Amino acid sequence: VDDGWQNKIGDWEASEKFGSGMKSLCDKINRAGFKAGIWVAPFWADEQSDLFIRHSDWFFENNGKKLIDFSKAEPQKWLYDLFRKLSYDWGYRYIKIDFVYDRVASFGYENQSWNDLTACRVPFEIIKSAITPDTVILQGSAPLGYLAGLSDSVRIGVDIFENWKSLRHVARFVLRR
Repeated sequence: VDDGWQNKIGDWEASEKFGSGMKSLCDKINRAGFKAGIWVAPFWADEQSDLFIRHSDWFFENNGKKLIDFSKAEPQKWLYDLFRKLSYDWGYRYIKIDFVYDRVASFGYENQSWNDLTACRVPFEIIKSAITPDTVILQGSAPLGYLAGLSDSVRIGVDIFENWKSLRHVARFVLRR
C-alpha cells in the first residue's frame, strides 16, 4: 500500500479512502495469499498534520525542511509506537521507509552529540525493536552504509515514470549510488 493511504504525512491513520481501516486491508491481502506491505515516511511531517501542529517542539529546520528531532525521548516513543502498530497491531510484514536521506541533518538536534549517522541509525534501531522478527524493512532514499544491519533491503533508485527523461534521471541516480 503506497503513499496516499494516510491522512497526511505524519498522521499515520487511514484516510477516508480506506474506510474499513488499514488492519482490515492487511487481513484481506494476507487472506488472498500475499504478504501485505505498507509505505511510510516517518522522518518528517506535513506542517498541516496533527502531529506537526500538536508537537511542533519535536521539529527543527534544516535547509528549509522541518525535520523530526529523534534525539528527544518523545519522538522516539512515537516512532516505536507507530511501527509497533504497523507490524504487530495491523499485521504488515513488509514496510517501506521512504524519504530518509534528505530528512536527516548533520546538526541542529537538541542532543548536540547527534550527527547524520546517529540521526539515521538510532531511529532504525528503534524501528527494529518495535516490529515482529519476520517483518521486512525496505529502506528507500536512505544513505546506504549508515543503515547496514538495520534493514533487510535497499532501494537505490528513485521513482520512475513513463518517459525517457525520467529513465535517464533514474539511471544517473543509480549509477551514482
